Amino acid sequence: MVAVICEAIKRCRESVVGSGKGCAAVTLLAFRLLSNCFKQSGSARAAIDCASTIISISIESINSSSKNVRLAIATVLLNMSTVISQKDETFSESIANELINSLSLIFEDPAYTENKTTAARALLALGTILLAMRQKGLRSSQEGKLVTAINNLHESSLQKEVLDVLSV
Repeated sequence: MVAVICEAIKRCRESVVGSGKGCAAVTLLAFRLLSNCFKQSGSARAAIDCASTIISISIESINSSSKNVRLAIATVLLNMSTVISQKDETFSESIANELINSLSLIFEDPAYTENKTTAARALLALGTILLAMRQKGLRSSQEGKLVTAINNLHESSLQKEVLDVLSV
């Protein structure tokens, strides 16, 4: 399974730097595969082992002009935050901070907050990982950056929702 995940990451990375017509489709399929990896216990373990790389490729792809790719990125981050938060053996403070960093980049980009489904998945991912950290007595080193990103949100209702998540 790790080989499949590595190949998906490789193809995704190649399509991000590419400029052909099919690049967005390859990126979308790679993120959908990665997202689905977090749904099964065996593949989730392999995906967790690659979490930092998956977050990295998400950040590299974050400026995609495709709304479907943006939704897929938010979904990968949501599924990852759920798996990481469920068990102590899958939780990693460094991965949690990387997740929060990538989510703050999402909230800085108006294209993500225009789509309610994408924004909702990013909010759920944020709330999930922040709650897991707080339950372990941890605070994210990225919260300042996140607050700055939230202050730049264009919709005040979404801004209020995010601030409510942070106040938990």
